[in-house]
Amino acid sequence: MNYASIIDSGLISLAAGTVFLAAETLIRSRKLSAASAISRLSGLAIIGKVSPFIGLFGTILHLMAALSTLTLGSDIATIGGPISLALKSTLLGLAAAIPALIAHDLLLTRFSLLGTFDREAS
Repeated sequence: MNYASIIDSGLISLAAGTVFLAAETLIRSRKLSAASAISRLSGLAIIGKVSPFIGLFGTILHLMAALSTLTLGSDIATIGGPISLALKSTLLGLAAAIPALIAHDLLLTRFSLLGTFDREAS
């Protein structure tokens, strides 16, 4: 959020008019700035929603490889590597998704509160 541009717009309005006009300009600028910040959060939401599916794809891919080696007559020790890779891909998918979704929700709440703060003040 660019606080300098918000304050600048308020000062320009104050120089051109009254204190009421400057206050209205500050509120409008803050709302626009919060809306702009909210619109930029979509990248975090996409990462949070897609990452588990990418991890699931890796899990299924490596489990299929493990099971195909098992059906070819090999022993149980040979499927340890592919199963390990399957679990790692699941972990990586979740490790990317969980922080992205937490950050998205926290920032969305913060920016939403900034955009609606004036309702509580009046």
